[in-house]
Amino acid sequence: MVSSCSLGSMPSRTESKDSSSDSGSSDTTYSESSDDSDLSSESTGMDDVDQSLQEAGDQYMAVLSTGDIQAVMDYFQISFREIIEPMYDCYEQVFYTLFKNVEYSYGPIVTSDHIDYELSLTCKVPDIASCVNDVLEDEEFMKSVSSSWVQAMIAEYNSMDALSAYADMLNNILVEALRRINGGEFTDKLSLSDYFRFHDNDGRRTWLCTRNPSFVTMCGKNHYMRRLVYIAPVKKLDLISLVGNDLVEEGTIKKNTLDTFLIEHTQEILES
Repeated sequence: MVSSCSLGSMPSRTESKDSSSDSGSSDTTYSESSDDSDLSSESTGMDDVDQSLQEAGDQYMAVLSTGDIQAVMDYFQISFREIIEPMYDCYEQVFYTLFKNVEYSYGPIVTSDHIDYELSLTCKVPDIASCVNDVLEDEEFMKSVSSSWVQAMIAEYNSMDALSAYADMLNNILVEALRRINGGEFTDKLSLSDYFRFHDNDGRRTWLCTRNPSFVTMCGKNHYMRRLVYIAPVKKLDLISLVGNDLVEEGTIKKNTLDTFLIEHTQEILES
């Protein structure tokens, strides 16, 4: 596919800078190695080629920065199953939040034959998993979203109702994290580094993209979506105790019912 369309406003591209100048940054870095590369690390040394390649990269990044799954699938020529794992009801919002208005900068361009080129880049996206961890530490919020699950668990341990309530709770936790990110309450970023590979299709710098950066499909591989919301067993037990005591105080359940549940199932929960 040739990158030739005009997409209007572009996402934020910044000039590359020496990594030592970022030594005070708290951003987490994720890098994909270039093991499948057969190109040398020879700099092109040609500013006009560099500019042309970066403009081609800009077209792809402009599409990615829309956060529109269908648009990214079409332009990058990748399938739905490659791009995301729809584990949560809000999976489209996850993708949108991750990539909308992405900030990125280019690194060196390398080639061995002046026909195939690698355009390295680094982009910064919200650290959704860290925001989820903040939500998990918000006691009042967690009490509000876990009440249905706790009641279902106490009524019948790991029943279908309890499993359904648990799935709803995980989704609500993720939605709250996305709300905090999109509302500007949480601003930590992940730094993701990889590269495009472009082929000079006709000798006149009509670029054909032959490799996408791996972070484009990060939601569809390596269990990224599955890892977004993880509640440790000890945290589950704490929630059941905390919410259970509130339910006892308000008269929804009896104290001996809660005590009996904890006696019978504490070990199972901790080993789950």
